[in-house]
This record gives sequence, structure tokens and C-alpha cells, in this order.
Amino acid sequence: MIYQYDTETNLNETAGLSLLEQGVYRALMDRYLENNGFVLPSAHSGLTEGANLHFLARIIGAQSEVELLAVGKIAMSFFVREGDELHHPRLKNLVSKPKAGRSEQIEYESVFANASQDHPLAIPFGSSDHISWWSPSEEEIQSFANEFRLCNIRIEIEQARQIAMQPTIRPRTDPRTFLRNRIRVSNKLIEEKLASSGVTLLSRESPRFVEFISSYPRQTDIQAAWSIWGLIGFDDDEALFKQLILGLKKWKLSNEWARKEAGTIPTAAQFLNARQWETDPRLGRDAATKVAITTLSFNGAAESSKGAL
Repeated sequence: MIYQYDTETNLNETAGLSLLEQGVYRALMDRYLENNGFVLPSAHSGLTEGANLHFLARIIGAQSEVELLAVGKIAMSFFVREGDELHHPRLKNLVSKPKAGRSEQIEYESVFANASQDHPLAIPFGSSDHISWWSPSEEEIQSFANEFRLCNIRIEIEQARQIAMQPTIRPRTDPRTFLRNRIRVSNKLIEEKLASSGVTLLSRESPRFVEFISSYPRQTDIQAAWSIWGLIGFDDDEALFKQLILGLKKWKLSNEWARKEAGTIPTAAQFLNARQWETDPRLGRDAATKVAITTLSFNGAAESSKGAL
């Protein structure tokens, strides 16, 4: 499609973006017009839970985590969601093809859309010509959880699913073996980290504490953190635990912690005792975007339907 490229408008729109983000923006604009708009595969899932972000990334060839983040940032900043469609407000009037005539695009993405909507934890496997999906049952998830007590199995499955979206890494035959190998590696790394930090066997009975402490940037005074953990009651309150993990992610991305050495960051015990996860730190633009994407993932379908994407 031939259209007039308004350099002044585009320069104003992309002011402050990195070179990578400018490239992603231009690539999405071109593909948007060439495809006569975007029909998203999954109308009711968050950016990182459904096929939407990966759908946009595949369209322009984004593969790395940095590129994927840039796609999410540009999509959230410059495009608007209308039902199951994604539109660029300034270019929308140039999209002329009616939705009913976009059957080829919908058919092309239907295998990802159906699996993402019906089975949010489904892992793709097989060749690019014939993709199948494996969705672990609750019994299988519990079995993995019993075998690998240190990992958050649902998070491991979601990460494995996102990795398997890439054709070069997608398992050809047995997704269970693919998932088991990934979990085994994660479990071993956590085991080694905990062994070196002196975490007691008692604390390993709390997978949530292990998940928190293994991602905390300062591995000191673990026993004190464990004592405070039990007083606050994260193991009995899933919503509170999610607030903690999201709050920790914000602080890890914050300007304040980024400027500090690991030894000057508060200990996990101090972080918990001060309920610091309830305080919002100052975030740069890129960090704020990453937190926004994570928040969509945490909040799930209900929250994501309120946003632009």
C-alpha cells in the first residue's frame, strides 16, 4: 500500500524513543496498513498471557526479550484496542478492508487464538506446518509441583509456553519432556542458591517464600526474612502475595535500586518489615512499561479488557 509518510508527525510521535523502538513503531505502522488493520487472536487475555503480544512480535520479526518489550511498549502507547481489533488512531482512516474480508489473517492465527483462549497454559509442539497443543491437567500440574517443590509450576509452564512460541525452540514431539527439562534446570538453580544462602528446610515448605527470596537482589539475613514472612501471612493470602511480587518487581526496576550496590539495598527482612512493596518507587519510562505489562499479566483477563491492548 502506498501512503504519504508524514515525517514531521512521525518525528513528533517518536520523540524520546530509542532507535529500536522507532524501528518497531515504523514496522508496526507499515504492517498495519499492509494487513488492512490488525485482528488480534485473543480478545480476552493480557499481553503476556495470550497470543496478542507474540502475534504482533511475529508479524515484524521481533524475537529477543528486548524486542518483545519494545513491541509491547509501542503497542500500548500508540495503538488502541477496539474489541478484537487493534488500530492506529491516525492511520485508521486508511484501513479500508472490512473485517469480514480478513479471513486469511484470522485463519493464519486461529491455531494460536483457540489454544490461548481455551487453554491459557497450553504449550505448542510440532512443526510449523502442523502445530498441536498440550494443556496440562490440574492433576499433572500438581504432580509437577510435588516433584519440583521449589518452583512455581504455573509460572514455569507459562514461560515454557512463551519459549515454545518460537519455531526454532518449539518441541517437535513430547512437550512434557520439554517442560520437565526446563523445570529441572530452574529447580536446580534455586536449590543451589538456597543451599549457599543457608535457608532452612522449614522455609522450603513454603514455595511462595522460596519464589520471593530467590528473586530478591540481596541474599543476606534470610532467617529473619522467614520469621517476618510467617507473621504477615503470605502463604494464606494469594492476593497479598501477588501484591508483594509485583511490588518487588517495581523496586528492582526502580531508579533508586538501580543506582545502589547490592549490599546497600535493604535486606529482605527490612523490605518485608517496612511493607515496602506497598510503596511505589520512581520508575523510568522503560521500567514503567515493563511493570505495566507485568501488571496486565498478574491481573489477567478481567483487567486487560479495560486497557488499550
